[in-house]
Amino acid sequence: MKQPRPLADVLGENLKTVRKQHALTLDEVAKETRSYGAKWTAQRIAGMEAGKVSVTVPTVCTLAWALSAITDNDVHPADLLRSDSPVEVNGDFAVGGNTIAETLEGNVGELRIKDAADPDRTIRDVVDAAGETASAWGPGVTVGDIRSLQSRIGLADRRAADRLGIDVHTLSGEAFRRWAMLLSEAVDEQAGPGASPQRKGHITRKLEAELREALDRGDD
Repeated sequence: MKQPRPLADVLGENLKTVRKQHALTLDEVAKETRSYGAKWTAQRIAGMEAGKVSVTVPTVCTLAWALSAITDNDVHPADLLRSDSPVEVNGDFAVGGNTIAETLEGNVGELRIKDAADPDRTIRDVVDAAGETASAWGPGVTVGDIRSLQSRIGLADRRAADRLGIDVHTLSGEAFRRWAMLLSEAVDEQAGPGASPQRKGHITRKLEAELREALDRGDD
């Protein structure tokens, strides 16, 4: 498997390719970007091509606009972020080379296993997470429960788990056994539509206290 590349390197390589294809100088590209409010120099463009400039939405859009104008060809932001190699996104998370470009083109949705830079590792992580979930939720959990868990657990559940000093799988398992839903969902149900933050906070504290008591007793 190819090693993931920093996104800045991908942008730099694609920028340089377009510039060379149209026999443009660094200064010509820099001057064109000034039409879009950028105060870039030839040295700035060279830094981008070397992968030394952070990739931001304004940077990519400005380059796309400038290159489209100066080459008289459509250069889309997605074109500047395509790669034959996996691309680093956050920390050690990387995706396949065209995944970012496809997302910018409007193909937004849950990432597929094949979109990951290392599909085998992703599958192992999913299986491990499912095992932790099944263990925490108990024998009553169904395959459907496990499949929907990741999309259902929210920030409120994670924060509650932190306050209780337990992992979110244990918290969710206990909540599932008590209410057949997550803690955050139980709060929303008991608070009712349009509940104020104060009311939701009160119910959250009440339900957390119930969970803490159950966990201290070791309820099954």
